[in-house]
Order: sequence, then C-alpha cells, then structure tokens
Amino acid sequence: MDKINLYKELKDFNISFYKDWDVSKYSNFKIGGKINALIEVNKISQIIDVVKILNKYKKKYFVIGNLTNVLVKDGKLDYFFIRLKGDFEKILYNSKRVVFAGAGVSNEKLLNYMAKNELGGLTFLAGIPGTIGGAIYMNAGAYGKYIGDFINNILIIDKNGEFKILPNKNIFSYRSSIFQKNKSIVLGSEIRVYKTKKEKILSEIRNILAIRHAKHPWNAACAGSFFKNTKKFPAGMLIEDCGLKGFAVGDAAISKMHANFIINKGKAKFNDVMRLSKIVRDKVYKKFKIKLKEEVIIIK
Repeated sequence: MDKINLYKELKDFNISFYKDWDVSKYSNFKIGGKINALIEVNKISQIIDVVKILNKYKKKYFVIGNLTNVLVKDGKLDYFFIRLKGDFEKILYNSKRVVFAGAGVSNEKLLNYMAKNELGGLTFLAGIPGTIGGAIYMNAGAYGKYIGDFINNILIIDKNGEFKILPNKNIFSYRSSIFQKNKSIVLGSEIRVYKTKKEKILSEIRNILAIRHAKHPWNAACAGSFFKNTKKFPAGMLIEDCGLKGFAVGDAAISKMHANFIINKGKAKFNDVMRLSKIVRDKVYKKFKIKLKEEVIIIK
C-alpha cells in the first residue's frame, strides 16, 4: 500500500519514474537485480519533492549517474534510484574563470565544452566514465590530481530535502567525500578553470586516453578500479604480485590487462564478484599485511 501511495504522490508532482527497473541492463558491470523504480528529476524543486516523499515512506534511495562504478546485488532490491536530468545536465561559464556544471553532466561532455571554450584544468578526467556528480561524490582523480582540488562550492540537497550551497571545506579526502556518509545529493558545482589553448587541451586528452586504453580493459564489463590504492602501493601491483591476474570465480575475473579491474566475462553474478573480492583482500593481507578497501560502490 505504501508503494501505491508513493507512486501516486510522484504522479501528482508530475515526476517520471520507471517501476521494476532492471539494473543489469544499464550497469557497466552488467550485474544487478530489479529495484522498485528509477526516478528521473529535471529541476531542483522536483528533487526536493522526491527526497521528502521517499523519506515520508522510509524508502532507501541512491542517486546514479551512468552506473560506471557501482556494483548492485542480484534479485529484487527495495531501493529507489534517482537520475538527474534536465537542468542538472547544463554547463555555464562566467568571466571569473569558473564553470558551473550540473551533477548530470558527463565528464566527457564537460571536457569537450572546456576544450571548445579553451578552458584548462580537468584533462585528468579524460577516459573516466560517469558524471560530474559521481566524480564529486567519489573525488575522482588521476595522475596526482583530484576534482576536489578544483571545486569552489557545491550545490546539494541534504538528507532532509533541504537545499544548501557548501563551500569546499573539509569535503574531500582520497577517493572519497562527505557525501558518501551524510547522504546528501550533489546537484552541481562551481569549478575553477583557467584559459589555455584548445590544441593543448585536446593533446593532453589524447595522450591520457592513449595511456588508459593501453593499460586498462576499457571494453570489458566492469566498474573501473575495484580497490583503492594504498598510501604506499598501487592496489593493482599488490594484486598482481599475489599472482592473481586472470584468477576467476565463476565469470568474475581479475583482468589479465590490469590486476585492479574485476571484469564480468559474460554471466558473472554479484556473489561471484564479492567472493573474488574477498579472496583478493585475503591474499593481499596474508602476503603484505595490507588491507585493501573497495573503491567501487556496493549496493545490497
């Protein structure tokens, strides 16, 4: 009965949703069950309404981008996913060398926009799939740079459905942000940029993509780097030194190309990936006394 009333309220607020949404069809990992519904919002007033409705019925929810770094359990999940569309897919630029990007903007779209307008700073995001909202949530980065280093402020909806603008203070840490714990939803952000030449930007992007494609299994069904790097050693190096490249549980396997990628060879299940993850963590700890932590977001 609660769900019937919930769906009615969403309809009353003219909010689009898709019931029994199959995660496996849209996840980069090609793994996952069916959630209650995917909800799509196009403006701030709608996301406020959605959060308050879901809170009213005590329903769990998660905001998704392109599901590129998420592993979702198989079967039926009592979850609602929210996707930010419309106004959240816009990019604005002012004369103060600050770009505003909505959380629904893809990393690729933002980089193309910046190259066209000769704005530098974020080329390290080249080849990292997903959206700006996801990049902020995870503090995405590469080559010693992180998106959190370029943020002025962030627009959010807190867990109670209240709109806030947060200055970039004590927000980010390595591959993490406070939003992973406080359940706030990132709506967009002001990002510091600088003027440079378009060809320089495009050259940097091409070089980074060439490096990524040479080292990473980009055509595989996976969620990118599965474990966070440690303070001293890359996770992939530790896993490879344990002789685990190519090791598999069912159709979940450690990539032969890069040991920090767990790939779905075809019919991998959630439990296959989780069992493989545990084997990796146990073997790395046994050999190096180092505890690996997942970088991938796990929903179960």
